[in-house]
Amino acid sequence: MYRIDRENWGITITFSENLTLEEAQRYNEEVGAIRVQLAGKSWGVLCDCRNLGVMMPGAQELLTKSQEDGKKAGMGRTCVILAAPIPIMYAKRFAKSSGIYAWERYLNGRSNPDWKLQAVDWITKGIDPDTR
Repeated sequence: MYRIDRENWGITITFSENLTLEEAQRYNEEVGAIRVQLAGKSWGVLCDCRNLGVMMPGAQELLTKSQEDGKKAGMGRTCVILAAPIPIMYAKRFAKSSGIYAWERYLNGRSNPDWKLQAVDWITKGIDPDTR
């Protein structure tokens, strides 16, 4: 499952439970339409994956393509919120394969009570949460 919310600085994406291939396809269509609306602007993404389960076969590839398309469409800094070290490791590998690792940070949403503030500060002001 997923939810996309518009913010004044970009979008917040919340993934929860398992992500099916069909949901990933719908997500790509929806986020693609938002990218068109944001064309010509710099925008960021907060991706809340604290409750993400398993990505079904093919879903991760579609999300990688979505990240690549976002980068081409003006996506700036992004921050991924996860709930444990192993998913953080997977997310870093995912970002490296899509070419946005330099602009993406990862926060543990379970052990860091200020995750949302730190994420938005990274996205909007470039304040690196890794140096706090």
